[in-house]
Amino acid sequence: MIVDTLNQIWTSILDVTAIFVTPDWNFLIQTLPFLILLGVIAPFITFTLLGSFIYIARKPRARVSFVEGPRVAQISAEGEPVFPTAVVIAWCSRPARSAATRAAMS
Repeated sequence: MIVDTLNQIWTSILDVTAIFVTPDWNFLIQTLPFLILLGVIAPFITFTLLGSFIYIARKPRARVSFVEGPRVAQISAEGEPVFPTAVVIAWCSRPARSAATRAAMS
């Protein structure tokens, strides 16, 4: 009686193990493209995106310093203030005109 019960338990263990030990090769060959996609291409895409995110998050930033207040514009030969076009700085024409007016009056 005990031997028969142990034989049944052992047989059921072997049946369950046979599912994993003796695979269905036709099913495995059919799922091979999915396994390659899951095991090779997905980690490559994941690490590429992760590396890009880390680079963007940690890349060095340009240092920008702001000059406080307006700067005095240069005066041309005609006595008019000259404002540079390529540089974005606050230029004030009032001191330049007053200096040109003072120079003309003296």
